[in-house]
Amino acid sequence: MDACYRWTREIGDPLIGFYTERMPGGGDFERVLDAVTWRGATVEICEVADMVALALNLTKAGMGDYWDDADRWMRNMYAEGQLRDVSCLDRLPDSMFTADPGDRPHTDTRDVAARSVGSFFGWMRPEDGLYAVPSEDGPKMTSRAIMHCCTANGARTLYYVWDSIVERVGEEVRVNLLLNRASPWLDVDSYLPAEGKVVLHIKDAEQVEVRMPEWCKAKDVQVSVGDEKRGVVVEGNLVKLRWLRPGDRVTLSLPLPERVVHRMIVQKPYKLVLRGSNVVSIDPKGVAYPLYENQPTGKGVRKTRFVPEVKSIIW
Repeated sequence: MDACYRWTREIGDPLIGFYTERMPGGGDFERVLDAVTWRGATVEICEVADMVALALNLTKAGMGDYWDDADRWMRNMYAEGQLRDVSCLDRLPDSMFTADPGDRPHTDTRDVAARSVGSFFGWMRPEDGLYAVPSEDGPKMTSRAIMHCCTANGARTLYYVWDSIVERVGEEVRVNLLLNRASPWLDVDSYLPAEGKVVLHIKDAEQVEVRMPEWCKAKDVQVSVGDEKRGVVVEGNLVKLRWLRPGDRVTLSLPLPERVVHRMIVQKPYKLVLRGSNVVSIDPKGVAYPLYENQPTGKGVRKTRFVPEVKSIIW
């Protein structure tokens, strides 16, 4: 399984998690890929979700260290692959939409966009959530955008990601991914990628181990508990905190690099701007549902957080 995963990882784009529904180099891929429509180079979230799930589960099983794979992919293609805002559809010209699909069994046209919020895209490109193809009359969207195998796989992987952010191993609480999460032991407030800051609210965690992502050296992290700077133990890419008490507010300040990457994804050139692991800009931009448009502001929003009563779900 591990060897299979490592081979598959290189077949797509391991920087942003772009894994096509057809394998590059295969006969079927070449048959449907052409310079005009670029039809073969699309992603179903099924593939991305499966790769994220494999990275997490192989790592937790001790078969490899793929935290950074999962972190990159879920911050980019996976997170962008969920339909969260349909307001952009109101700005699209009528000429982009295809003809009425006609009278099909079980067809329901009521509030389709609003009812689809939370679903996952079925045919994404690196820059666009909706599949638009060029024509003599300008870009046209196809009559299909979402496959509900993607919605099911995407939703299940949401749990895998959430479950992996924080875990308790013996007396130690481990923060594996710098994402927002409430837990019985501590809560994580992550300001990435808007700001290089992560805040831990300690509940029941005397010993905490925080894994730093690949773009940050653990020795460069500044730690304070309340208003006082705290010395920590650094071991590889881990920052280890000790002697914490309930109610402590631990702030980790990280240098947050920004870089520009020029990259060929399948057969198309892109200019990406990354802040940490997050793509914050892509060129060329999408035309139907542009990706990477709604960037985090770093502004805190008070919300009720979910803390489960069960320790783990076995799917």
